[in-house]
Amino acid sequence: MSANKPDNRETATGMDAHAQFEHRTWGEMHETYDSHFGRITVQAADDLLSAAGVKKGIGVLEVACGTGNISRAATEAGAVVIGIDFVDGMLSEARRLHPGIDFRPGDAQALPFEEETFDAVVCNFGVHHFSEPLVALGEAHRVLKSGGRYAFTVWSPPSDVKVNFRQIIREAVNEHADVQDALPPGPSESHFASPENCARTLEGVGFRDVSTIEIPLLGAWPRPEQVLDTIYNAMARSKTLIDAQSASAKKNIESAIVERARQFEQSGTVRIPMPAMLTRARKP
Repeated sequence: MSANKPDNRETATGMDAHAQFEHRTWGEMHETYDSHFGRITVQAADDLLSAAGVKKGIGVLEVACGTGNISRAATEAGAVVIGIDFVDGMLSEARRLHPGIDFRPGDAQALPFEEETFDAVVCNFGVHHFSEPLVALGEAHRVLKSGGRYAFTVWSPPSDVKVNFRQIIREAVNEHADVQDALPPGPSESHFASPENCARTLEGVGFRDVSTIEIPLLGAWPRPEQVLDTIYNAMARSKTLIDAQSASAKKNIESAIVERARQFEQSGTVRIPMPAMLTRARKP
């Protein structure tokens, strides 16, 4: 079985193939994302908001807010919050789940705000989804006030030393996939998981005091098979890649993921490490 290689040219929508993919797939998952994956990504909230210096009375922008869990946490901390996302369905879910918070349509790469508007900008697992992350970083810098803080998270890379959730999926796909080019070309998913890359890149757009740490997150499921539900309902890239395979390859990938997940089952619960990298920086 083969697949056509995606065309990365810009279209009449103004979005390249990567951005169109992100827009379409997250739109398709907006009703299922929060119950399957939001419970995991929200575990980063306290560390993320602390890194950004979020406190009562300050102005906070959440970029790529998704279903709004980080905006909710920042609001509960007393901040004045705006959350933006370029997927209408995600914004609808955010407004439904968190009424009273200001959620607006917006592109991370062209923020609809004046310079020096916010005291803090945060982005939870969004930077690695942007077509032009350097542009998005520059925009975050632009809308921050002098002395303001920027903080974001990305997933830790697959590791041969410490097995994590991404490692489980990668190994299963590498072993059994017969289609490798199902995703449109885009930025490296692992670039911002490197502290050295983060420091060099953020300093290049004007940030200072850049630091990156790893934080522990944990995925938990009653049964190993339910890991697949999370992939198919809340992980756009993994779902697309697995769905592109032949029927036999897809079945083998699913079986391999379930068997690997089973190794993490204890006392009736599957608990798989899902570590993340948290980066913080300051605008001089």
